[in-house]
Amino acid sequence: MPELSSLDIKFLVGELQDLLGGKIRKVYQRDGEVHLIIYMAGQGSRTLVIGSGKFFLTNYKYEYPQKPLRFCMVLRKYLTGQRIEKIIQHDFERVVIIKTGDYQIIVELFGKGEVILTDAQGKIIDLPSVRKWKHRTLKKGECYSMPPPALNPFKLDADFLHGQIRESGKQVVAFLARELSMGGKYAEEVCLMSKLEKTKKCTELEKNEVERILKAVKKLSRQKISPYIVYENGKPLDFAPFGLMIYKGNENKKFGTFSETCDEFFITRTDAGSKKDIVKEPLKHREMQQEKTIKNLEEKQKEAEETAELMYNQYMVLDNLIKEIQKDVELSGWINVRKNLKKYKIIESMDLKNKSVCVNIGKQVVVELGKSIPENVETYYNKAKECKRKIRGAIEALERTRKEMEKKVKDVAVKLPEKKETGPKKWFEKFRWFESSEGFLCVGGRDATTNEILIKKHTDKDDIVFHADITGSPFVVVKTKGKKPGKKTIEETAQFTGSYSRAWSAGVGIVDVYWVTPEQVSKKAPSGEYISKGAFMIYGKKNRLKPELRLAFGFDGENVISGPIESVRKRCPKFVITGPGDMKSKQLAEKIKGRLMSMLKDKDREKLKQINIFDIQKFIPSGKGRLER
Repeated sequence: MPELSSLDIKFLVGELQDLLGGKIRKVYQRDGEVHLIIYMAGQGSRTLVIGSGKFFLTNYKYEYPQKPLRFCMVLRKYLTGQRIEKIIQHDFERVVIIKTGDYQIIVELFGKGEVILTDAQGKIIDLPSVRKWKHRTLKKGECYSMPPPALNPFKLDADFLHGQIRESGKQVVAFLARELSMGGKYAEEVCLMSKLEKTKKCTELEKNEVERILKAVKKLSRQKISPYIVYENGKPLDFAPFGLMIYKGNENKKFGTFSETCDEFFITRTDAGSKKDIVKEPLKHREMQQEKTIKNLEEKQKEAEETAELMYNQYMVLDNLIKEIQKDVELSGWINVRKNLKKYKIIESMDLKNKSVCVNIGKQVVVELGKSIPENVETYYNKAKECKRKIRGAIEALERTRKEMEKKVKDVAVKLPEKKETGPKKWFEKFRWFESSEGFLCVGGRDATTNEILIKKHTDKDDIVFHADITGSPFVVVKTKGKKPGKKTIEETAQFTGSYSRAWSAGVGIVDVYWVTPEQVSKKAPSGEYISKGAFMIYGKKNRLKPELRLAFGFDGENVISGPIESVRKRCPKFVITGPGDMKSKQLAEKIKGRLMSMLKDKDREKLKQINIFDIQKFIPSGKGRLER
């Protein structure tokens, strides 16, 4: 079964940076996996699967145990309400660290996998069970220690790698897979890219060949993501974050993200198999016990039949022995007979209570002295018959168990978890956003983390950046695509920026907002100063505006939308306007919904009725406001 390699984890961790700032709402545990339900403002909840060799977001709805396991309860106690601050891969290891405000979740994705909860300093708070290896021990109360480090191919130069690889007696592909943590498929891919025979001995490599290997390895890490699942004979064979030469010609299916690819692969290959194992486990135990019972009965039947046959073959010897003992008992009594057992050469022991002797006639056989030899033989035959009867019953029970197991496995094979609606497909849906009345996309940060991501990852040189002249403001970017925004877009974006700043919660009606070009926004602080997360220095002239703090809410026939008044007016003829105030967001959202319903026609009113209050509430700045009209 394919596993997540260090390179796979590198790409997954890169994708999952979008979870930064998300709040852990719930924790579940199933089949060795831990599922974190993470709430993302404006996006809803996402489910992160970790452990048992898995680390990705899932688009499936799982059923969870009604009674949580002990470790799950511990995770809930410490992690519920914590925000995710960092998701990092340790060096180039198959170890991922998820950092929250106060704790760390350390995920080991090698071997059977492990999930460890530690405090911020790395002291282990809990883990499913104590684990011991030659070089380290994972135990509650002790500091977490990383596994012995492997070579990081991205930090090696050709000279050092040449020295390391020449000391190995392995084949090239084995060295790449294990010593450089590339995994099997990427090791083979590097060999193809380097034009080297994968079975070539490391000791035979020249320096220029090592240089080709290193160049190929580094090229892999820079590949553009284009994830897919590889199929063979219609069945999923493997997965990859980008096209691989080793699978050229194979049937494949592409996905939007690598996380989605892994999710689909493991649900069809691993999860279905694990579900089969789960339902089979108690029945499998029963099957093994029944098979063991049948085997024991067959051995007892055979033993009884062989003993009966042997006694018949030794009929005269045993019959004479019984007569001799009976005669001696009449003369001297049972106790004296037992004292002189050596007299009877084939007797090994005597049981006075049951009046029987154990004789050796090629094997040890118990003979009852109160019965004749035919009667003794009949006793063993009866034992054999009883075993035979029990065997028939046990075989019937075994067949019933196997049919029950087959039925349950057949049922579960098609009963995979239900696929839920996928998360947002467009990058800007992770932020606050609106479309201006002139058609420009305007995107704003939700907090310090998303401010940082928006400016660093999603701002181009031709864009325009807005910020309110007050502490606690989002950065808002107008995506121009090389076009010049008009006055309406500038004014609408200023209104949007001011409304989602701290000025709204302060209850003011107007706030100073400015816009600048991206080149004026810098993370470089003046000497002796420090710039916190989500904050930036602005250099040069600021273009200032004084917008009113107002947001409109409308219904476009499918969804409730919110934004600057003119932006919403263009898309929704019927809308309401809100401003700063003290009404709590839930109550205000209910008023907004009620007012909109009174404006709409019956068809749209029925659709709006199905909208959850939360889908309106999430747009209200600072969790409060007032309805103006």
